[in-house]
Amino acid sequence: MSLLKRNQPPSPEQISASARSVIETVRETGLSPESTLIMGGSALALAGLRPAGDVDLIIPEYVYHSIRYNTPYATPSGMRLRLKAHTIYPVLETYDKPRQEDIMHVDITTPKRDYGSDAEFETELRQYEMFEGYPFLPPDLVLERKMRSAERNRKKDRDDIDLVWKHLEEMKRDGN
Repeated sequence: MSLLKRNQPPSPEQISASARSVIETVRETGLSPESTLIMGGSALALAGLRPAGDVDLIIPEYVYHSIRYNTPYATPSGMRLRLKAHTIYPVLETYDKPRQEDIMHVDITTPKRDYGSDAEFETELRQYEMFEGYPFLPPDLVLERKMRSAERNRKKDRDDIDLVWKHLEEMKRDGN
């Protein structure tokens, strides 16, 4: 969100607007809420911690492969995708300019490295927090993923790690 000013924390309204954009974007993909996990910075927006810059999704392998092995690559709603360059794991990303202002860039990957099977992944989805019917990775698990990520040395990831640590410490101090 370009409304943010340097060195000024985002307002609750900015975070809320970003969370609405995350959900609107996920809806726009046409992916099923029963098999789509919102993660990364977009999950932090849904948790109310910071605005999202894009939407990161994990979908079951069978859904990922149904997209990946069809040409052209596209979400169920027709959002065009391409293979993202320079990634460790396979990621599909949107590349067209969004049709609406509140639609964000999307990265989609598969849970292959985190879950034993699609069934295990879909079962686990039901245990996560929900935002307007979509499961999202809670902040403690975003932190865990970012801590073990090969990209954890990027400034944005270090900032997220600090933000989530602070949030978890506040939750603990408040008895939550």
